[in-house]
Amino acid sequence: MSRKSFTVAIVGLGFGRAHIPAFQAHGCEVIALCQRDEAAARALAERYGVPRVFDRWERMLAESKPEIVVIATPPALHEAIALAALGAGCHVLCEKPLAMNAAQARSMVEAAQRARRTAMTSFNFRYPAAMQRFHAMVEAGALGRLFHVNLRHFAPRFADESVPSTWRMDRAQAGHGAMGDMGVHLIDLARWNFGEFKRLTAQAGMAHPARTVPGGEKPADAEDYCAVTGELASGAQVTLTVSRAAYGVNEQTLEAYGTEGALLYRLDRETPRWWRGELRHGGKGASSAPIKVPAGLPKGAGEGDAMEVVGKTTVAPLVKRFLAAARKGQSPSPSFEDGLTDFMNKHVYAAEPVFAEQLDQGPTRWQIPPIMEELKAKARERGLWNLFLPESERGAGLTNLEYAPLCEIMGRSPIAPESFNCSAPDTGNMETIERYGTPEQKKQWLAPLLEGKIRSAFAMTEPKVASSDATNIESSITRDGDHYVINGHKWWTSGIGDPRCKILIFMGKTDARNPDRYKQQSMILVPRATPGIKVLRMLKVFGYDDAPHGHGEVVFENVRVPASNMLLGEGRGFEIAQGRLGPGRIHHCMRQIGVAERALELMCRRSTKRI
Repeated sequence: MSRKSFTVAIVGLGFGRAHIPAFQAHGCEVIALCQRDEAAARALAERYGVPRVFDRWERMLAESKPEIVVIATPPALHEAIALAALGAGCHVLCEKPLAMNAAQARSMVEAAQRARRTAMTSFNFRYPAAMQRFHAMVEAGALGRLFHVNLRHFAPRFADESVPSTWRMDRAQAGHGAMGDMGVHLIDLARWNFGEFKRLTAQAGMAHPARTVPGGEKPADAEDYCAVTGELASGAQVTLTVSRAAYGVNEQTLEAYGTEGALLYRLDRETPRWWRGELRHGGKGASSAPIKVPAGLPKGAGEGDAMEVVGKTTVAPLVKRFLAAARKGQSPSPSFEDGLTDFMNKHVYAAEPVFAEQLDQGPTRWQIPPIMEELKAKARERGLWNLFLPESERGAGLTNLEYAPLCEIMGRSPIAPESFNCSAPDTGNMETIERYGTPEQKKQWLAPLLEGKIRSAFAMTEPKVASSDATNIESSITRDGDHYVINGHKWWTSGIGDPRCKILIFMGKTDARNPDRYKQQSMILVPRATPGIKVLRMLKVFGYDDAPHGHGEVVFENVRVPASNMLLGEGRGFEIAQGRLGPGRIHHCMRQIGVAERALELMCRRSTKRI
C-alpha cells in the first residue's frame, strides 16, 4: 500500500523556505506560499513549482485548503495562525519559539488536542547524525550519572553594527532575542537528552544598544547574547551560552560529563558536510576519541544554496517523523506517552515513599498527603491533565483506544492516576456528568472535578445482591414533590473515604414494577454532606485499606435531594451504567497490566541480586 501524501502550505518564507525542499523530498505537494512580499513569494513559487501565492495567511487557508500548514512567521503571529489552521482541520508544524508566552503555547497545544491533529515544533537540530548518536549513547548509559553539561551556540549574524535591523530585534514581534532565536535549540537538546530544568539564573545583553527596530521608531530591545546557569531535576549542573554577535564562529557545541564517561558534540557550520556533526567519546581512564557517524541522508542532500542544504539535511528528517505521526494519527515526540513516562520517572516514583510517610504521620490515614497536591500542580503545568474524556472539548482529545496505553503507564504506581486527575471513580463520574448531566449539574460538579478541587464516589454495589448485574440493584429512589428520597445499603462505594469527596452518583430503583427490568433503575447526584448518609466501615482489599481514597460500606436513610439532581431521567440508570462502565473496564484493565509489568520488573531485578 502506498503511503499517504499531503498537501502543504507555508506561511513565512525566511527560514520557511527551508521547509519547501524538506517536504518535497518526502513526496508532499507544496501547494501554497504566503508572505507579505508577494513578489518574493512568487519568485520562490516559480523556482520550486508551487502553484499558488498569497500575501494574507487567512486567504491562503480559506482558498488553498492545505492538509498541513507550516508556520515560519515572527512568533507574534504563531498562535493566531495555528488556532485557525487547527480549526480548519490542518496538521501544523510550527517554527520555534512556539509562542510569545506559556499561555499562548498552552492554547495551541489544547487546540491540537481538540482537533486531534498532529502538531510539532521544528527543533531541527535534534537531527544531525552525530546528535542522534549522542542521544542514543546517553539513553544507553554512556555517561552514567550525569555531573554537568555545557552547551553553546555562537554565530556572527548581528555582530556588525551596520547589519540592517530585522524583526528579530523587536520583542513585540519576536518575543525573545538570541534565546528565542538560538537558545531554544540548546534548551530542547538539554531537555531531550537529560530531562527538565529545576532552577536557573540568566544574564543577557545587547551588542549595540543604539540599534532601532525596522522603521527606526523605537530602540531594539531583544537580547543579542545570554548566559544561563542552572540545575537539572537530576541534580546535574548545566551552563548554556548563546550569542548572535560572535565574530569568527558559527557553531553549536554540547559537552556532557558523568560517572562513566564524557560525550562531546560539535556542529560547525563553516566546515564541509557540517550537517553530519562531530562526536567524541571519552571513557574511564581514556582520552576522548572521535566516533564515526554515517550521515544517513539521500545523495544530493548537501547540494544547493545554504537554506536548501539546511532544509534537506536537518528539516527533512524532522519532516519524516512529522509525516509518519500524521499518517498514524499520533503525536510525535514529545507525545503524551513520552510526557507521562518522563513525569513518572522524575516525579511519581520518587514521591511514593513520601506519600506513604505523610499518610502515616497524622492522627488518621484518611487525610491527604501534601505531596499529592504538589504532583498534581506539576502534572497540570506540563499539560498532563484530564487525559480521558473522549469526544469532549473538556478532555485531551484522545479516544479510549489512545487513552488505554496511558492508563497502562499510570497503573505502574498507586499514586499516579490522581496525579494526572485520571483516577477512579472520578473519571467515570466525570464522564457520566459530561455525557448525561444538565448544564447546571456540569457547572456545579463537573467543573470542580475537572479542576481537581474536589473528589467523588460511586454507589452502586450492594451486599445482598449480585451487583455485577445492575438490574439486581434493590435500593430505592422515591419521588416526593420537588425531591427524591433515597434509601439503600451499599458497599464497595469507592472514594467515600476521601475528605475531599463532595458528590456521589447513586444507583437505585425508581420503578421496581416496570415490566422492562432495564428501565427500573435510575442514577442521581447526591451531595456528600446530605443528612442520612452513614459510613458503617471502610473495607479492605487483601489487607489494604486504599487510604485516603478507600471503599466504604454505606447506609442511605431517607436521604433527600432535589429532583433536579436526577441524571438523564427516571428509568435511564441501566443505560447510563453501560455508558459509564464500558470505558471504565478498559481503564482498569490497562492499569492492572501496568502494575503487573512493574511487579515483574521488580521481581526480575530482585532475582539478579540474590546469591
